[in-house]
Amino acid sequence: MSKIADLLIKFGAVKYGDFILSSGKRSSIYIDLRNVISHPQVYKEIVKESISIIKNLNFDAIAGIPTGGLIWASLIAYELSKPLCYVRKEEKGHGTSKIVEGDLNKESKIIIIDDVATTGSSILYAAEKLIENGFVVKDAFVIVDREEGARNSLESKGIALHSLLKLRDLLSRSF
Repeated sequence: MSKIADLLIKFGAVKYGDFILSSGKRSSIYIDLRNVISHPQVYKEIVKESISIIKNLNFDAIAGIPTGGLIWASLIAYELSKPLCYVRKEEKGHGTSKIVEGDLNKESKIIIIDDVATTGSSILYAAEKLIENGFVVKDAFVIVDREEGARNSLESKGIALHSLLKLRDLLSRSF
């Protein structure tokens, strides 16, 4: 994974400054994977390495977390020929008003994919909504685990967190 860590650093995914993360936590380090998708060879390499981990897990479909996770989940689902869905942050007041978008069989085993995990709150929210809608969630996958509580939070709900990299992998290479 050192190659992936080097690519993320080279293409500016590791940023230093003063940031508020989606978890609400303040951090001097921000992992921004949104720019990486503008570099097809890097995007493909990360997807390929992610698939090497994910393909060994037991799941029927993939759920992406909008928006950061959905860009990864989409390509991974495509490459694995797996159905894709996503969980909205809130129900819309128009159209079908669904919180889970996609056409999956009830009781499907779903792996949730996000870009970065800090506390795991986004993944837990998605898992809750998927389970409420009749699906089974036992696994989640992220490109980078910041190792700030997500793994324990998810494990307490019976969900295993898998990751391509940990924040320490990036930090050990960026200095």
